[in-house]
Amino acid sequence: MTRPRVLVVGHGRDVESVLGTHRACVVGEPYLRALRQAGAIPLITWAGSGDPAGFLEVADAVLLLGGGDVDPARFGSDASGDAVDLERDEFEIGLVRACQEAAVPLLGMCRGAQAMNVALGGTLRQVADHRQQTALSSPSHQITLVEGSRLASILATSGLPVNSFHRWAVDRPAQGMRVSATAPDGNVEGIESETEWWAAGIQWHAELLADQRTAALFRGLISTVGRVSR
Repeated sequence: MTRPRVLVVGHGRDVESVLGTHRACVVGEPYLRALRQAGAIPLITWAGSGDPAGFLEVADAVLLLGGGDVDPARFGSDASGDAVDLERDEFEIGLVRACQEAAVPLLGMCRGAQAMNVALGGTLRQVADHRQQTALSSPSHQITLVEGSRLASILATSGLPVNSFHRWAVDRPAQGMRVSATAPDGNVEGIESETEWWAAGIQWHAELLADQRTAALFRGLISTVGRVSR
């Protein structure tokens, strides 16, 4: 059986090497290991690759990763963003919309969840005390999952301890999206599609947690491949 192919968008970073400083497309290995363990083949692309919709001809699903802030101007905020990458914003927003149109399964993590919400017309807000100082392999707070939600079903629980390292979170969910997880302070920790399209976004870094329960998220993404009408 052919393993599902998951498209992963890297983020740009200046890298020092013996050849000098150059721009690199970076994807953390923990994401790739998690996909491999879930039974998928990762396909890595970069924001300068061209039309994002074209990649869906070869990819069975998409994973959007963490990274710098989505440009606040894209959702009407006059706040300043940190490590904003306009090219990546443009590419990922186009990719999310293409996934929705073609019903391609999509999982967004941290920035990826935020990009998903912004791409579909939602907004973000700045949050405080959500950047833990301890190692991200350990959780820093609990989340509550909405009963009957896709995330609750995948994780098979109503609550879960997670890690936290972000400055923004979903404020107004995009049309067709709903909140599926929250932190004790009320901040949104998970969103998902209200339609048959398999799309979910989480605010925590499941790929770094030592607690393997959140690995079910990657398996949930992979399990939809072949069962979704495209």
